[in-house]
Amino acid sequence: VEGITPSDQKGQRVDIGAYQHDCSEYWIPGFQRAKASKPIPADGAENAKRDTDLIWLGGYQGVAFDVYHGTDRNAVAAADRSSPPYRGRQTGNVFTPEHLPTETACFWRVDTVKEDGETVVGDVWQFKCP
Repeated sequence: VEGITPSDQKGQRVDIGAYQHDCSEYWIPGFQRAKASKPIPADGAENAKRDTDLIWLGGYQGVAFDVYHGTDRNAVAAADRSSPPYRGRQTGNVFTPEHLPTETACFWRVDTVKEDGETVVGDVWQFKCP
């Protein structure tokens, strides 16, 4: 693309449009609440792809995100960073799960971490892969 140099791109390939192939951030327009919102796949989705990424709009003033994922709603809801559903802290809003089971509800939560260390606990979302 004319006028774009390698220093202008974030991913390994140059794309045209709002989204860059293979980036760690996915732009989602809209109002930022205190906690993460606008989950992709949508909360309650019954037809998520088995290779789906989990994507969200970060909470307002968030500098990092703690991601939780599992097949037990209560475990994900009650989890902290020492719990099995904890998947790590990251600065981007895209998380790629290692394995998504078929015909089983999956639950996930994203906590927003602010610069001063305050953590805003997110809602628990669910989806299922056919």
